[in-house]
Amino acid sequence: EINKLEANQVSEVIDTGSAAVILKVTEKMPEITRSLAEVKPMIQVNLKESKARSKASDRIEKLAKIAANTKNLEEAAKREGLKVEDTGLLKNGDPIPQVDSSGSISQALFELKKEKEFTSPIFTYEGVALAQLIKIIPEHPATYEEVKNEVREDLLKEKKKQLAKEKLLALKTSQVKSLEDLAKANSLEYKSVETHKRGQYLSLIEDNEKVDELIFSLPLNQISEPVDIGNGYVVIRVLDRKEVSRDDFEKVKNDEMAQALSQAQEMFLYSYLQKVREDKKVKINVDLFNRLTEDILGRIGE
Repeated sequence: EINKLEANQVSEVIDTGSAAVILKVTEKMPEITRSLAEVKPMIQVNLKESKARSKASDRIEKLAKIAANTKNLEEAAKREGLKVEDTGLLKNGDPIPQVDSSGSISQALFELKKEKEFTSPIFTYEGVALAQLIKIIPEHPATYEEVKNEVREDLLKEKKKQLAKEKLLALKTSQVKSLEDLAKANSLEYKSVETHKRGQYLSLIEDNEKVDELIFSLPLNQISEPVDIGNGYVVIRVLDRKEVSRDDFEKVKNDEMAQALSQAQEMFLYSYLQKVREDKKVKINVDLFNRLTEDILGRIGE
């Protein structure tokens, strides 16, 4: 249906079965075929990432087989030189910091029915994991003993945040020129970024619209007020800023749109294939896949 529409044209109401939608095309671009030289770096990156994911998957599959025999994930992991992390009690969808930000592991655990049962390999944004269900506790009002550690940790985090905020407020009023030296003297973390674009990921801060807006509105060389980023506070100083003109944007618009579309398509395809693989219980011949990948990479590198 969308291919029938011209730019700025709106479709009729479309019944998708589960909903009704109306489409509007804001812009149409002619289809282009890029040369091998243009897409070669992208192909190499995709193949290398795919190879790394395949190797990780192969290693987890091997771990799963060992764990199935030993009935003990920790023992199996030791044999393979892998790390085991005790998550503690989890709710369905809970993320695990530095391990699984999407909550895929906790969701997979809640699909298990028996204690000591293993999940199938779980693909997360951070890598591939295997989990074992240790204990099932039915939903109930928590006792103080069950939550006291969590309450204590939350209280300590809040006190640390408040202390960090006070230190950052002191930075703002100080006359020191080097934020790095001042950060070291106050046991704070200092990060410097050469360039930054709107919406770009910033280490430690991650995605924060308020910080992004501040970066592009703060007067140059002025230290900002402390900004709450969830797990702490941050102050920002912008040293230089270049405003992009409409002409500059038009020069790179097609490339940027194509790159963004390509990334979105890759993520969708990867997620879809992983879901199909789990639903259909697809098994991958890793050795054959690796041989083919190495052969293709070798040809591209020639």
